[in-house]
Amino acid sequence: MAEALPGGAVIVPAYLRQQEDVAALARTLADLPAIVHRCIVVIQSGPAGLPSLARLPDDERIQRILLPSGVGKWPAFGKGLDHLAGDESWVAVVDGDGAFPGRSLRGLVEKMLSGGCAHVIGSRPPQGIDLRVAGTEGSRLRLHLEAFFNTLVLLSLNRGSDPVFLGADLQCGLHLFAPKRMEGMGRVAWPFYGGELQVFHDSVAAGLRVGFAPIEVAENPVSTYAIEEIVGGVLRLPCLSSVDRTMRERALREAPSRYAHWNLNPTAFAADLGSVLGR
Repeated sequence: MAEALPGGAVIVPAYLRQQEDVAALARTLADLPAIVHRCIVVIQSGPAGLPSLARLPDDERIQRILLPSGVGKWPAFGKGLDHLAGDESWVAVVDGDGAFPGRSLRGLVEKMLSGGCAHVIGSRPPQGIDLRVAGTEGSRLRLHLEAFFNTLVLLSLNRGSDPVFLGADLQCGLHLFAPKRMEGMGRVAWPFYGGELQVFHDSVAAGLRVGFAPIEVAENPVSTYAIEEIVGGVLRLPCLSSVDRTMRERALREAPSRYAHWNLNPTAFAADLGSVLGR
């Protein structure tokens, strides 16, 4: 019989604009494994108000927190931290849009234990990454942005050549934290967008071990953020405050080779990035 894994908590930020968003959240919550002892769903309503929540699972592990609209994923995660019991063996943040099966959490917990990791990030299969943004055609631009910004953050840490992070899926929406990484998290000023990059940067800067665990992708919903919000939000992250033009140019050159396993278009990469970065 497989060794029992320690239990923990999941924080699920959920932006609910319409009934389809509630259905996606319900699928996320229905798939949580038994190792989740507490699930804190931090709900933000859309511009038209809060859709009916009647079809969400009736599970005693689930606690709902209602916030005003427009707070953002990672500030919502920060609010969820206030409702932890304090005895969790790990805490995970999971997107509420149905992107990832809850059963993927087991692999992250196993990686935390076997690799001595304080921070574990889900690693999506390259063929499963279809990053669509409203107002743009296809997923190429968003994919190019993720590869570029991942590379830029690694360069800012002087870890651009570290084989551990070669092609690392830093912006996956599924992260898990051991108690050591949770220390001081409640006092963080979370960014509206790009928290995945900032929390990774802070883990590495603190000398903590970051690991990756393969996960499935159940859905690829269209981003609720416009492309301008994505770019502007990431560029305002504290971890990129010291990035200069030279480092950006280096990231533009190196990202296509670092993420050669992704479905990038190297010949269009620089032009795509230039169109949204204002080069």
